[in-house]
Amino acid sequence: MTTIHAAPRGPKQPSGHYLSLTLQNGGKEPVALIAPRDELRKALLETGGVGRFDLQIGHDPTIHHAIACKVEKNPGSDGFNHVVVREVAEDDVVRMQVLLKVVDLPSSAKERRAQVVQRKRHLIVRGPFCKIPERVAIDLSSLEAGGSLYASDVPLPEGVELATEPTEELFAVRELIKP
Repeated sequence: MTTIHAAPRGPKQPSGHYLSLTLQNGGKEPVALIAPRDELRKALLETGGVGRFDLQIGHDPTIHHAIACKVEKNPGSDGFNHVVVREVAEDDVVRMQVLLKVVDLPSSAKERRAQVVQRKRHLIVRGPFCKIPERVAIDLSSLEAGGSLYASDVPLPEGVELATEPTEELFAVRELIKP
């Protein structure tokens, strides 16, 4: 998991390369932070926008597990203005998205006789934070042209349950029409 090195937000904000964060941690007062824009952007991209990462605040060695709850985008660019994150403990039961990562394709797609259509990039699951993977490996090699992979077909770790509709189609293999 990516670690973001944050610092308490003070009256003098560094500009340009830093982004403001708000850390919500249960019933406690929210903590205003700043973090390097590039670190945060990389963490969001690595998780497919899900925003699951660790936070280290200042020189304190404590690691805070966090999930991005809200990403405020800058309307004038592809950047962010502010990110709200929620601190979670390893055994907290959470509902979150998990990135789907294709690790193998059907032979018909490899041979360019069919095309794989990805309908969803994420799967929504529920379980203890420490048991939810950052991504789920999807092997499509056994699918034939005309076949589909549904949410209920995805293997999940013990203790993690599917929160996405089980009949939701995630991938479809469509036969290519010859000209």
